[in-house]
Amino acid sequence: MEITNDSDFFKKAEKQIAFVFGQDNVAILGLIRSLGKVNIPTIVLTPKRRRQLFSFSKYCTYIVCPDLKIKEEKYVDFLLKLGQILTTKGVLFPTSDIDLHILLKYRDVLKEYFIFPIADLNVVDKLLDKHNFYQLLEQHDIPHAKTYFPNNIDELKKISEKILLPCIIKPAYSGYFRRDFEIKFFVARTKDEIIRYHNIIAKRNHKLVIQEIIPGEANHMYGFNTYYDQDYKPHGIFMYNRIREWPIFAGNGCFLQSVEVPELEKITTSFIRKINYYGIVDAEFKKDPRDGLFKLIEINPRIWLQNSFPTRYNINIPHIAYMDSIGKDLEINEQSKVGVKWLDLCEDIPSAIKNLKRGTLSLREWITSYNGEKVHAIFDRNDPLPAFIKFVNYILIEIPYYLSRHLNGYFGGK
Repeated sequence: MEITNDSDFFKKAEKQIAFVFGQDNVAILGLIRSLGKVNIPTIVLTPKRRRQLFSFSKYCTYIVCPDLKIKEEKYVDFLLKLGQILTTKGVLFPTSDIDLHILLKYRDVLKEYFIFPIADLNVVDKLLDKHNFYQLLEQHDIPHAKTYFPNNIDELKKISEKILLPCIIKPAYSGYFRRDFEIKFFVARTKDEIIRYHNIIAKRNHKLVIQEIIPGEANHMYGFNTYYDQDYKPHGIFMYNRIREWPIFAGNGCFLQSVEVPELEKITTSFIRKINYYGIVDAEFKKDPRDGLFKLIEINPRIWLQNSFPTRYNINIPHIAYMDSIGKDLEINEQSKVGVKWLDLCEDIPSAIKNLKRGTLSLREWITSYNGEKVHAIFDRNDPLPAFIKFVNYILIEIPYYLSRHLNGYFGGK
């Protein structure tokens, strides 16, 4: 349901409203369901006038707003005017790095009307800015991929002589980098490519880091999710192992399995306390087959893509963050169920087909991998319309597009 600024929705809300920012359908859908199922009034702020997948959810109420990526000041002015309508302060839930960065940038002017369930920007920036992040990991001796920070072209050339190839050239701020290049990072396979990608990135004024590639397939990736309160205590601990991802190597987990790896919590909490961070955490690790160490890849200080996974088993991290931010206690289920799977079928199908083509997955392994208890990214029997809309779109648009663009080689084409 779309509402306007003068809607009675604001007057009728019996609880403080949660405001959701971003454009990722799966992340937002999971978030509004997590809050909606515990009767938290939720509004999604979106710059797109065309209805998106999450807007078909029975839990979704949305307002069309300016696009903060291109109209930052107009966006903040919109929020201030919106805040003046509220009877109580709203609670903010960004789902992207850019939303998070801009909201925290204007925290002092927005805090009159909104609550931020997260630390200040000077702390959060230690996680968002990968240049600072990896330097802090080195400083505190936390295992991570070998990383270099070139300050000029001469240093870059020296690094290119000693780093193992291929390597990753990634930005300090991934959100703004994706806006400019629509990818997470570049993979350089030669010394010349290191220089070339550096020059391409430099033209857009991005600060960069160069990093070795930790070997291993998707199943070497692990995640740790929780909410840290202002005493840096974790609440609602959940862990997962990635089974498949899409796109391969540079994508997100599309098929996960819940696990218990206490070391993930130990490493994350130790680092969180060192930097005085509080808020939601999605920490990503890769287990290095060379030494068996879990190496920290990144920590996302916001709602993550697969946030619906722990909620299904009463570890409702968005609700925990909401309740703590408004000063209310919440009884939390700290026992997650091991071996349950989270599946985004529309992403997993092309991932599995690609792995079949690569020889890293057999047809039998693909079929049997779906055995057991599962949580679906989009399908929810209590909120079925988004899945129906996605299915129709997938059959009529996405599958024909994918077949025409990617599978000719697999089925014998050139």
